[in-house]
Amino acid sequence: MIDWLMRANYRLSNRTRHKAHRSACERTEELGRSFQVIGLTEPVPNAMRRALWEYAYGWRKFGRNLLRCALTLIILFAAVRGALRLTRLTFPPALPAMRVVVVLVALPVLFVVCGSLMVSSSSVGWLGIASRFTPVRDIGNVLNSCAAVLAASPRTRPELLTKVSNELRYVEQEILKMYRRRKTVPWRSHRWPQLRKHARLVAARLRKAEAGFDTDAEGAAREIARLLVEVADNYVAGRVGALLPEEELKELQPVRDHAALILLWLQSLVRIVVPALVVAAFALAGIWAASKFGVPPGVAALPAIALAGVLAPALVSVVTPQAK
Repeated sequence: MIDWLMRANYRLSNRTRHKAHRSACERTEELGRSFQVIGLTEPVPNAMRRALWEYAYGWRKFGRNLLRCALTLIILFAAVRGALRLTRLTFPPALPAMRVVVVLVALPVLFVVCGSLMVSSSSVGWLGIASRFTPVRDIGNVLNSCAAVLAASPRTRPELLTKVSNELRYVEQEILKMYRRRKTVPWRSHRWPQLRKHARLVAARLRKAEAGFDTDAEGAAREIARLLVEVADNYVAGRVGALLPEEELKELQPVRDHAALILLWLQSLVRIVVPALVVAAFALAGIWAASKFGVPPGVAALPAIALAGVLAPALVSVVTPQAK
């Protein structure tokens, strides 16, 4: 039985790998045709090929593992219902108590089994791999749209230009998060400010190239494609601090990163709300103690007052964050 399950899992893995390879090849061929239309002489970079395969394989592995967990959950839920019915037939008078016992035992088992399946099958890890290379997929979509702009007639080109601009908004948001998504920099590292500034300059360079749609649509489409190919190549290679060379970023003003600004606002809000909730909890505990045990209100309020005095400097030090 175990050998049969292992062989079935191996066949499913091969099938998943084959489907991911076929999907990546189809997207690579489409990108190759777009490169020819755009005028890029080099073939699709190997880094982009690898990223497209990782993206397709990661999503398929995650979906398969998620389906496995769902089936396991359904089977366990059916087993619990069967146990409850068996309990009803065997112990009719003690049904409510036995039902509570079965539920209290079954629910933790369900959560533990499903959590173990998710962790052991690396579903979360495959989801991380797929999302890590999502920017390359989005960049490929923009490259295909740029090729469509170059191949379109003057009558249909304005609609395609709007499509490219909309897709560039998504790519811009991905670029601003590349230093976090590539997983080459530790969380909250001291390198983040410099990488954030570089990403904002890259976004500004793309906006400058996009502005060329208003004067020379064909030249702007070719320039955007050239920049995005270089960004994708450097991103897959882990060069998140050199997505574009410094020569391309001279005399540019960084764009405003609204997502980082919102994150800083939320951090400041948490620093204010959490201590306030702790002080309120101590105050309510003092009120309860005063009403329950007859403690004088002034004495019951002392812990909350002391805690507020300790946390006051931290609350005062919270300033309005600015995205740097």
